[in-house]
Amino acid sequence: MVELVRAGRSPEEPGGEFEPSPVLGAIRVIHAETDFTYGAPRVHAELPARETKASRNRVARVMREAGIRGVSRCKGTRTTWCGATAPWTR
Repeated sequence: MVELVRAGRSPEEPGGEFEPSPVLGAIRVIHAETDFTYGAPRVHAELPARETKASRNRVARVMREAGIRGVSRCKGTRTTWCGATAPWTR
């Protein structure tokens, strides 16, 4: 199956027609191979090994338009109490 993405800003502009994106195919493969955890920066770092060239912003845009998201790290442990949330102020 070939995915189609917009090449330009609008269909009326030159280059505004839809065209298959080899970048999207490579992104989907990398994302699936990494158990759907890699986001745009890591996917961008993997692209040269696949002999695919794309800027980090393009990778981020294509992933966003295709609904592909990486997994965020957890926020960590909160070690400081702040004002009204401290248990001794209740």
